[in-house]
Amino acid sequence: MLKRNAFTIDTDGERTERLIALSANIGDVAVELGLPAAKVTDAEAAQTDWDTDLSAATREGGEAQEATEELNKVIDAAYDYYVAAKAHLKALIYEIEYPDKIIEAYDFGDDAPTDLKGLYNALKAWIDEHAVLAAAGDPRIVNDTIVAKLTTHFGKLDEFHRLRLEEKHEAIRATATKRATFVRHSKLLSYIHTLACLTWGDDASQLRLIGMVPSSEVWTPGGGGTSPEIGIPQNLAAVIEGENVKISWDAVDGADSYQLVHTEFPPLFLGLYDGEEIEFVHENPPGGTHYYNVRAKKGDSYSEYPDAVSVEITGVKPEPPHNLTLEHVAPHVKVTWESPPSTPQYFRLYIAIVPTGSAPPVKSDEPDTDKIITLSVSIFAPGPGNTVYAWITSFGDGEESDPCGPESIDIM
Repeated sequence: MLKRNAFTIDTDGERTERLIALSANIGDVAVELGLPAAKVTDAEAAQTDWDTDLSAATREGGEAQEATEELNKVIDAAYDYYVAAKAHLKALIYEIEYPDKIIEAYDFGDDAPTDLKGLYNALKAWIDEHAVLAAAGDPRIVNDTIVAKLTTHFGKLDEFHRLRLEEKHEAIRATATKRATFVRHSKLLSYIHTLACLTWGDDASQLRLIGMVPSSEVWTPGGGGTSPEIGIPQNLAAVIEGENVKISWDAVDGADSYQLVHTEFPPLFLGLYDGEEIEFVHENPPGGTHYYNVRAKKGDSYSEYPDAVSVEITGVKPEPPHNLTLEHVAPHVKVTWESPPSTPQYFRLYIAIVPTGSAPPVKSDEPDTDKIITLSVSIFAPGPGNTVYAWITSFGDGEESDPCGPESIDIM
């Protein structure tokens, strides 16, 4: 089924496989494992939760893609009509008394823009110029039917652009929800895996039963198959390089290859690398403490392990949200913001209320609303004569962003 317990790098399909087994069988082994009732409940519900959020993220992502494709069709149609209209008018302008002026008025100097913003602005310029010339009684205007169709294309560009933005935000929210569920389930799986290995050892059938790794992938450093004739790797080191960890060691005379193991839950290690090289780059490990160890291999025998080394990975601080706004919609204050490009796990909202005219307050250390996965939230407004201040932060990979804000609104 699955060969590793690297839960944080599961694909969606691998995660589904794990949770099907876990949800179906955890009740049969929960007592043997001494699993707390709350963990049993979470494990039994995990597959349903995951299916719901995975399906929603897939659906919303598909709808966002469809909205993008529809917008592209509208852009193409508007572009084709705009080009045809320009060509038509250009063919007629030499019958007009002042062709240079009409060229300037309708902007024939540049090729038709193909991007949304450029095309939107070009159509608007045509429509606005037509209105000005028509109001002045100037004969240098395009046919009313052409302008009406240009106006229709302009309206569709605006309509489908707004639809795409709405679908994009829905997809972002659904993806953030799925990611939060993924992280929560990863912690649950890690907890159960550690408890299962401490209870059973590496019994392959039982670990597979609840969606964990087979025994062939689990090692406890210092265990079985060792030979004193094979030298122990020396100078084992793990160094953080950017978002990765580089692990290296000295070559062992006569060794055929090396077996590098890793864990976040000692003493239970998983294979990370098998090969002849004496260094390995562990790419983008999640935040937390990571332990590494290595042994040399010759034929079918292994050396003993040296002492393990560890590094502490701190998460990369996420980008803050932007465009924080407050609106008084009695009896609430509606707080809205925009997500940064790198979708965070969730948002934290900080609120302070002071009498109007007071000195601006300082942001508290504790959020008023935590784990927000939408891009807006409403709070009850205080009475008149007060000012509401708000800050919003992003949270992800165990780190909180700098705050966006404060923004404020006076309650009249």
